[in-house]
Amino acid sequence: MLDSIRKEFQRALEFHKAGRLDSAEDAYLTLLINEPNHSSALHNMGVILAQKHKQQEAIVYFDRAIAALPDYAEAFNNRVVHFLLLEKLIRRSPAIRNL
Repeated sequence: MLDSIRKEFQRALEFHKAGRLDSAEDAYLTLLINEPNHSSALHNMGVILAQKHKQQEAIVYFDRAIAALPDYAEAFNNRVVHFLLLEKLIRRSPAIRNL
């Protein structure tokens, strides 16, 4: 099982590095079905979602990565960066400005 998880992670990582975000996302999600607390896969899903401008969804995955590995500095960093970006986007929203 560990070998198949390692191979699936490597496959997802190769897609991700090649910029094939949809394929990488599918591969990470497949891996997470079998290993739901795989901190690197969770973090990388957050990165992909952020690259797709889905900050709110990305933050959820960064939080899950941190829950799986509490001292995951890169996940903490990305969570803060994308939280601040999301906050900035919300503040720029015309619906928010008119409140």
